[in-house]
Amino acid sequence: MKFSRKNGGYTLLELIVYVSVVALLAVISVQSTLSLTRTFSEAKSYGDIRESGTASLERIIKEIRFASSVNLPNTTLNSNPGRLTLNTTDELGNPKTVEFYVSDNSLRLIDGGVDKGALTGTNILLDSIIFRQATTARSTLIKMELTIRDTRSGNSRSANFYGSAVTRGAY
Repeated sequence: MKFSRKNGGYTLLELIVYVSVVALLAVISVQSTLSLTRTFSEAKSYGDIRESGTASLERIIKEIRFASSVNLPNTTLNSNPGRLTLNTTDELGNPKTVEFYVSDNSLRLIDGGVDKGALTGTNILLDSIIFRQATTARSTLIKMELTIRDTRSGNSRSANFYGSAVTRGAY
C-alpha cells in the first residue's frame, strides 16, 4: 500500500525553521533601529552642546570687544558661577551695561537693562562659568571658561569651552 503526501502544506519542521528565520530577521532589524536611534541621539547631543557653547562664547567675546571697560563692582571674577558686567555704549553712543550671569543653570544676558534671555539651549545646563581678568597698563583681557552639558540622553555629556578677548577701551 502506498501513502501519498498531499502537496500544498508544510511539515512541522519546515514551519519551525521559517518562523525562526523570520524571528531572527525581526530581532536584527529592531536592534539596528535602536542602534541608529541611539547614534542619532548622541550626535544631536554633541551638536547641541557645541552649538550652545560656541554661540555663548561668541556673544561674550563680541560684547567684550565692544566694551570700554569692565564694571568691577558688579562683576564676579575667579569663581563659579562668574558674573561679567561690561560698560559699553548703544548704537547712538549712549552709555549702557551688558551683563552675563547664571540663572537656573543657564547663561543669561541683560543688555541695557533688558533681559534678553538664555544664551544656552533648552536642554543644555551650564555647569560652570569662570571669568578671569588680566590687566596691564595698556590693556584689559577677559578670559572665559565655560562647561556645559546636555541632559536629554541617559548618559549626560559635557564639554569645556575657552575664550578670551580684550576690551576696546583698553587700547
